[in-house]
Amino acid sequence: MVATALLGVLLYVVLQFAREVPTEAITTSVMVEPAGLPVGGRSDLLAILEARGIDAQRAIAESIDWRQARGFLDSDRIFGVAGDGAPARLYETLEIATLESMSESGDLAATQALAARMLLEDPFASLALYATAANQGSVFAMLRIGALRETFSNIALDMFRADSAYRRKLGELRGKNSRASLKMEAFAYVAAAIRDGGIAIVDQDLLDWIQQMAQELPPAELAPACELSANLFLKISAARRRRGLSQITTEPPSVFFGIPNLQEQLPCKSTGHSIIWLLDLSRCSVIQVDHADGETPDLYICQN
Repeated sequence: MVATALLGVLLYVVLQFAREVPTEAITTSVMVEPAGLPVGGRSDLLAILEARGIDAQRAIAESIDWRQARGFLDSDRIFGVAGDGAPARLYETLEIATLESMSESGDLAATQALAARMLLEDPFASLALYATAANQGSVFAMLRIGALRETFSNIALDMFRADSAYRRKLGELRGKNSRASLKMEAFAYVAAAIRDGGIAIVDQDLLDWIQQMAQELPPAELAPACELSANLFLKISAARRRRGLSQITTEPPSVFFGIPNLQEQLPCKSTGHSIIWLLDLSRCSVIQVDHADGETPDLYICQN
């Protein structure tokens, strides 16, 4: 309990610190090996790791576990998680009653599966379930909350659901400022997810998305949205602590791809509420690689 409380204090201090210190002062410095190695799938990744004397199978398995513990349950070609064998597909086969029981026991994958099933029937119930999954430790669920809130902000979609109950719930969700407040909250949840999972969860699609969301916010709302993201992160971290879960991600996965100079490309850096994370990258080596998707990320290899 003492260690958990200290982590909470550390998180608060770092978030306060970020309001006053430039991003460059808090960015972890890592040496990058400009190898430009091709990574087209699991076999290429295995070869890179084994050439460096690393237990490649174990490192990849640990990295998959790290991602799945944070709600990323779909297939992954590079890490060798096949589509049919991905946890998300397996949970889709379970009965609702089974999923509900597992969710009540704290299984975030079951909660996410329930949320996905409820999405078309009752998107508001889906939103609430994703919020539960976030409190159970899911970073992916925070991204889904952001996506749903962004969708609810689109007034053009209102015509597809004419029932009064739907409109009442939508009005409650939007609040006084209607579309604008939901767009702010959508951005804040996505930014909070990046604060939580750090560089290890950000691919080019996610970076493009949050940059676009920031551009669509009125300039005067960006700083409040960035501050809200920090507060949401604290709120979700506190909810995890009450469940007896680890509230802060400090240990990175053993292997992951990271976008070079990511913090310089994220919104919020000029608002006093920079998007920072607490991943300890001090024991990571970094190699430049050519990803199969046409990207050129850095490959982080971390000794945990």
